[in-house]
Amino acid sequence: MRNVPTLALLLLALSEPALAQSGVFVSGDVFADHKRFSGNSTDSTLNVTRAGGGGGVGYQVSDRWDVRSEVEVGGTTTITEALIPDVIAFQSRTRNQISAVTALAGFSLGTGSRVRLTVLGGISFLRVKTEFDSIPSGLVVVPRTDIDNVVSPTVGVEIPLVLGAHFSVVPALRVSAFALRTNGITGFALRPGIAVRIR
Repeated sequence: MRNVPTLALLLLALSEPALAQSGVFVSGDVFADHKRFSGNSTDSTLNVTRAGGGGGVGYQVSDRWDVRSEVEVGGTTTITEALIPDVIAFQSRTRNQISAVTALAGFSLGTGSRVRLTVLGGISFLRVKTEFDSIPSGLVVVPRTDIDNVVSPTVGVEIPLVLGAHFSVVPALRVSAFALRTNGITGFALRPGIAVRIR
């Protein structure tokens, strides 16, 4: 996962000459992957925040409208809990990761400015992977892996800061809501982050 932002930035650098004369733009970003699930207490092993990264490509349809596709990979979170109070030798372990491929349409509320607010809406195809086991491995908890592939409505907002003719820094936020099929719980992923964009 650590290579995703590096690859995205390399793509940006290599793509700049080709993008300068078109409506196409590419971006690379890092974000905080903030996950919350219903039916769990505030200290749930799934309610964790971790860094992630990704990139995307889009097309400026008009001064106000654009369409884009994004690929985001959240970091794997690992949480351990004592199975017996005050006995740390026996622990349950939960590892969770959310990856997303997203299609969005963006609408800019202003044009001709170096700072413009853009609202976004679309759908995400999420892959939610959750692994359960124990320490020592297999001694107390039977290891298992749940993988959910779900479609999620996604909304967002961003404020591109235009720093040059073809370069922007973009503070952004994405929110996706979903329901997992394997255990029936619902949840959402809140992803504030920052991107660099070349068009």
